[in-house]
Amino acid sequence: MIDIFISYSRKDETFVRKLHGAIEQSGREAWVDWQDILPTDEWWKEIQRGIERANSFAFVLSPDSIASKVCREEIDHALAHHKRLIPIVYREGFLLDKALPAHHALERHNWIFFRDGDPFEPAFGKLVKAVETDLHHVKEHTRLLGRSLEWVRKNHDESCLLRGTELAEARQWLLEAPEKEPAPTAAQSEYIITSGQVESTRQEAAIQRQQIQIRRQRIFLGTLGGTLAIATGLGIVAIRQSRLAKMGEIKAVLASSQALSASESRFASLQEALRAGKLFKGLHRRQPGLQAELETTLQTSLSSIQQFNSLESHTNGVTNLVFSADGQTLASSGRDGAIKFWKLDGSLAQSIEAHNNVILDTKFNPDGQTLVSVSQDPIVKLWNLDGTLRRTLTGHTDALSAVNFSPDGQQFVTASKDKTARLWNKDGRPIATLNHSASVEDAVFSPKGQRIIVTAGADGAIVLWKDGTQIKKIKAHSAGIRKIAFSPDGQSFVTVSADTTAKLWKSDGAFLRTLKGHTDVVRRVVFSPNGQTIATASDDQTVRLWKHNGKPLRTLTGHQHVIYSVNFSPDSQRVITASKDKSVKVWSLGGQVLETLTGHSDWVRQARFSPDGRLIATASEDKTVKLWKLDRSGLKVLRDHETTVQKVGFSPDGALIASSGDDSVPKLWDRNGKLVSNLKGHTAAIASIQFSPDGQTIATTSADHTIRLWGRDGKPGAIFRGHQKTVWEAVFSPDGQRVVSASDDGTARLWKLDGTPIATLTGHGNTVYDVRFGCGGQTIATVGKNNLVKLWRSDGKPFKDLKGHTDTLYRVRFSPDGQTLATAGVDRTVRLWNCQGAPIATLSGHTGTVIKISFSPDGQFVASGSFDNDVRVWKVDGTPVARMQGHSAEISDVNFSPDGQIVASSSADNTIRLWSLEGTWLKTLHGHRNGVKAIAFSPDGTRLVSGSEDRSVRLWQWNAELEELIADSCNWLKDYFQTNPNVNATDRALCRKESFGNLINLKIMSPKGSAS
Repeated sequence: MIDIFISYSRKDETFVRKLHGAIEQSGREAWVDWQDILPTDEWWKEIQRGIERANSFAFVLSPDSIASKVCREEIDHALAHHKRLIPIVYREGFLLDKALPAHHALERHNWIFFRDGDPFEPAFGKLVKAVETDLHHVKEHTRLLGRSLEWVRKNHDESCLLRGTELAEARQWLLEAPEKEPAPTAAQSEYIITSGQVESTRQEAAIQRQQIQIRRQRIFLGTLGGTLAIATGLGIVAIRQSRLAKMGEIKAVLASSQALSASESRFASLQEALRAGKLFKGLHRRQPGLQAELETTLQTSLSSIQQFNSLESHTNGVTNLVFSADGQTLASSGRDGAIKFWKLDGSLAQSIEAHNNVILDTKFNPDGQTLVSVSQDPIVKLWNLDGTLRRTLTGHTDALSAVNFSPDGQQFVTASKDKTARLWNKDGRPIATLNHSASVEDAVFSPKGQRIIVTAGADGAIVLWKDGTQIKKIKAHSAGIRKIAFSPDGQSFVTVSADTTAKLWKSDGAFLRTLKGHTDVVRRVVFSPNGQTIATASDDQTVRLWKHNGKPLRTLTGHQHVIYSVNFSPDSQRVITASKDKSVKVWSLGGQVLETLTGHSDWVRQARFSPDGRLIATASEDKTVKLWKLDRSGLKVLRDHETTVQKVGFSPDGALIASSGDDSVPKLWDRNGKLVSNLKGHTAAIASIQFSPDGQTIATTSADHTIRLWGRDGKPGAIFRGHQKTVWEAVFSPDGQRVVSASDDGTARLWKLDGTPIATLTGHGNTVYDVRFGCGGQTIATVGKNNLVKLWRSDGKPFKDLKGHTDTLYRVRFSPDGQTLATAGVDRTVRLWNCQGAPIATLSGHTGTVIKISFSPDGQFVASGSFDNDVRVWKVDGTPVARMQGHSAEISDVNFSPDGQIVASSSADNTIRLWSLEGTWLKTLHGHRNGVKAIAFSPDGTRLVSGSEDRSVRLWQWNAELEELIADSCNWLKDYFQTNPNVNATDRALCRKESFGNLINLKIMSPKGSAS
């Protein structure tokens, strides 16, 4: 086992030799490639083995290593095997490209500086510390990686699997691994879980042998009493052994699910979580801690799952997908020459051995009755949907590249490398041959029924035809044209080319505009169904969006390789892309990544929305078609915000959800997550959003210095002007007749509902961060950058200054009855006061700024969240109740459930945690991809809403229990279990009702031969 692999540029060899010598002198082993030779297969395999055998991977950062293709491939291999990455800066002057996974990974880790001006010994000490951190976990990672790769290389030979103590240790490692770095790989997880399954099978066989022995001893002894005693004794041993084995298996399967989730193998993660849940159900024993972890893992899997089926019948890469017009049939085809017709539940309706070569394109007739396929063979074939061949069309003499129907379905056109396009009637009878001077790459009809055809050639020329007669020929591009797309109204079309440009033309061929911006081959172009937007996809790893007139809108960046496919959703509001980087991305028109769909193990060639927009189908070189839904079980993801969501809340009746953030448009949603209204009017980021006590009015504050009121129907109301800087808070009085606000301008202000100012509350001298009504609406409390809590009469006149805090205050809250006041901030304490301003208690214990405080509904408890990552609960007399530890980053929000029995906390660690009032962890809600900024319970306590830096609002059924989560998982996976031919019998039975109690039940035969 090697301690560290060093990746570097040859130009830094002098430094690396010094570093290598220091590592060797410290008693550690380093792997360095000193050979200055051209890469070969054997050389590269040796490099890969060195990386795989190393506990850590050090990368020497310099301009030359960053530019080196080999160095990047070494990092990629290390990342693929989840190696601990240690970046070492030797020479500066480089720029990291965040779009590259290797560079992004380097940026995420702490750098160790070995520059010429940096002392070597302190830096080397940091390197040693990094190598030694959590060394046992890292060594196990390396050891198990080697074992799992050997198992894969030997075609999953069972003799390579783990057993006994070694298996138990590996299971424990996997169970703890999701919380550590480096994370387990999918191969490691599969290796350990398979070892556990095989071991369980062995143990089951041993138990069956014991049962046979029991029956034999009963016969041999010949007495009922003796038989019962022996059977009971051996039976108890057998049951205990089985139960221990199953507990180990549950934990291992659970760890596997968590590891798969961490590696974004979400579909496999949900299956593993479901297996663990069903095994646990079969135990018939209470294990509260394990049940909570199972519920968390299942909810995590369900919250992030999009894939619901995998269609596996092709024997080679799948390159084409097309939905029938009614959306009920999906046709796939590709390198194996086969066409597969699928129902939307994933069942294979028809399989056709269609061509002897790669199928390059397929299209359904708009009438939905036939499908045309074109191939490299070069044959055109016309098929009925039952799989019968209607006609074979000959005439082309070289590979075909495209086929398209006329809008009325009466004709279709084929394009070929033989320098022709051919026009056919819908039954496959030839109409005309359209001759080109070069290979024809695409041929399309105008969508308005004029029977205009545009063909595009590898010579950069386009030709317009009507009824088979050439109208116009244009030298359009300086390199080959890849695709053509007509606007839905037929008034214009776009061509894209290997010359890195797209060009916009009138339908008669008149030139309109060159669309510049791409830096590599432009492969694909599509118009949105509403005709307002054009999307172009390029080998430069970007998609560019343009207005219908060709003016640029924005660039979609995020893919790490060539983009093969781009399409719009039927409502024109989303864009879907498929890439050589094995991922699919769904984008808003604003350029936000709404979803990244991972699960394919090879290049993704095609991604399409179903005609109703509810499903996505993707095709990959991994020989599969995958089906995805964006509406997940038990979770709604609301994604209309363009920036961080800072505030969320329910209306008092629970019918509406309000959200706001760093964009200028707050939003109202119904309780099911449907967007009700965009509150347009502010011109800068929103700081807060609040419902009035009766829920009929919403108040929003903004960095544009204003407060705005809105009706619950979204209609704008009064605008409050007067503050000179950001308004941080605006809250209603208990009777809903007044509003008080707090601002960065050092004042609080009291207002009537029509926006008329009542009073300006001055005295803080600097930012006022928070303000609240209390004491029956007779008192106003403000806190801010100075360390005073200021109390004011209801008319805005000063009442009292409360002293005791020693630094900036961020939060002030009154208890539900309004009689107790809590304040908190930078001095790490929470202080409680009565309505007269007398101190009640000082709540100490936090070691960081207290950023959030909340009273329980009965007013008997206070919860606080801090930058120290902890949540604490106290009684209002100051007695500590609980310290809740588990978050790995600062707390952003804390709230009690309506019944006061649950505390929910959100954190910059991307999670929400739920705790009992006594501090027992109940479950963790995973799903947000960045820090969670705000949370709120619904008034009935059944739902939880959250807002995040990932720009989403999520609506959770947080209190779902194991039985419900198993049912939701089964519902999500039911089509896969029923229709996929590669699902084994055990998994296929997971969701059958009769399997609930039979997964691990043991049958001990009674003397009379009955099961007991």
